[in-house]
Amino acid sequence: MKLQKALNIIKRSPSISLWRDESSGTQLLSNGYAAYDVSSWPFIETQEELAAILGIDDMKKHTFNIGEIPNICRPRNDGIPADRKYITINYRGYDHTFLDANGKIIAVDPKYLSPFDEEALYEYIDCDDGEIIAVGGFIKDGYVLPQSPDQKYKAALEEIYRGL
Repeated sequence: MKLQKALNIIKRSPSISLWRDESSGTQLLSNGYAAYDVSSWPFIETQEELAAILGIDDMKKHTFNIGEIPNICRPRNDGIPADRKYITINYRGYDHTFLDANGKIIAVDPKYLSPFDEEALYEYIDCDDGEIIAVGGFIKDGYVLPQSPDQKYKAALEEIYRGL
């Protein structure tokens, strides 16, 4: 994973969260749309430490949250491998790239995938309260939320994608 690229995405966000699990040493840096593994960092205790590591001088421009990793996904499946399609469509002013999980087309903002390596493994996970994309092998490098346009918008995107 290209950590500097992930940090640049997070620093531009108004809300920055650091989710931690002390028992495993896992730390995920998130802006609400993507979460990147920063477990290689020292364990961060305060908002000031987080701001210093990110190089943020004016803490008033951001909302910081440090807490335990939330249980955001109760999976309904074991995860379906997803192939990334290296095309980007700009539709209605938004960029979309696509993952194909056994025929299910998932639109994702390419900016949130950009920190991950070209050969990264993607896994689509259907949860009780939404969908997530896990990125990485056995040990995950991060997680990305799919874009969730309304049904008409989603149908138009899928039609464009299938027409390529």
